[in-house]
Amino acid sequence: MATPLSNGPSVGFCSALATKTETTRVLLVEDSPSDARLVLSALVDLRDRDIFGPIFSISSATRLSAAIDSLARNDFDVILLDLSLPDSEDLEHTFIKIRRAATATPIIVMTGLGDERLGLKLVRDGAQDYLIKSRVERYVLIKSIRYAIERQSAKSSQAELRLRLIAAQEQERQRIARELHDQTGQSLAALMLGLKSLGASCKVLQQTRNQLSQLQSIAHELAVDVHSLALDLRPTALDDLGLEVALLNYLDRWSTRWRISADFHCHGFRNRRIASHVETTIYRIAQEALTNIVRHAQARHVSLILDWADDRVKMVIEDDGQGFDVDAVMLNRIKEQQLGLLGMEERVALLGGNLTIESAPAVGTSLYVRIPNVLHPDGELAPWTS
Repeated sequence: MATPLSNGPSVGFCSALATKTETTRVLLVEDSPSDARLVLSALVDLRDRDIFGPIFSISSATRLSAAIDSLARNDFDVILLDLSLPDSEDLEHTFIKIRRAATATPIIVMTGLGDERLGLKLVRDGAQDYLIKSRVERYVLIKSIRYAIERQSAKSSQAELRLRLIAAQEQERQRIARELHDQTGQSLAALMLGLKSLGASCKVLQQTRNQLSQLQSIAHELAVDVHSLALDLRPTALDDLGLEVALLNYLDRWSTRWRISADFHCHGFRNRRIASHVETTIYRIAQEALTNIVRHAQARHVSLILDWADDRVKMVIEDDGQGFDVDAVMLNRIKEQQLGLLGMEERVALLGGNLTIESAPAVGTSLYVRIPNVLHPDGELAPWTS
């Protein structure tokens, strides 16, 4: 379990001033006492605090398990993370475990001189910054902490805005779908009834009767298309019955329309509902993935697996199509206007999840989506939020 760091009167002085100055809560994950003292001495030195402040409230953990336990019990503004811990499998494993335990807290990685390349990689994977421990200086450390918190705050604000935009899009889809179903659908139904009544009640020439029959067929096909469009825009089953039923219905219609065999497997839901925008995200990704299969895969069979276990929801979509070079496609997805992949990645990232694609020419494609969730005491799932 993490414990407050102490170093004589300095920490007491630091805590006393916390009532006058904003306090930044720091979790220092470091198993080396000398390195911990180095960081402590930099953060509790109150010289020029009005310029380089704020005041720091520091807790420490010397093991990965203790750090994760502390993150579960307390809120921190920033994490200073040493990667080499006695109970961690490897350096990257340390970062991954901490990242999962504190998805919305900025992490500054503390590396050795020989790990600078790893530090850069972890920044690409979500760390806000990295510092080489042997070169830690007071002003550099404080500036890194301040910038990391500001960048995380800006990132969270952007993510919240994008989530709101997606929610607004879904509301507009729902409105249009209702209008198509209620107004346009009813008008088409009235038109078909009128044509049928006209053909039955009037003595008309055979040629006219044939024309009426053709008009009835066109009106019927148009009604089917409008109904299908309304379902694609916003299926009523997704709102009324949940993700499992909505995906099953969509996959059945998709399979019938494109004459591609498909099977559906669902585990762990037991008539429970996950958060609405998580359902929407998974449903939209399934739509996009199945559309891509029709356009590019030349598949004969598709499997869709939906699984809810513990703290995450997972969806797997597999096909036996021609496959593709994943690295080449991902590198060129912007240049070649492959916005579907970008959209899927962004939707998943906004919920703190990840999307993985495995494929190779002639061996088919597998798409994996994992989205973390937190279970409320009332049994309803709420998604990760930044």
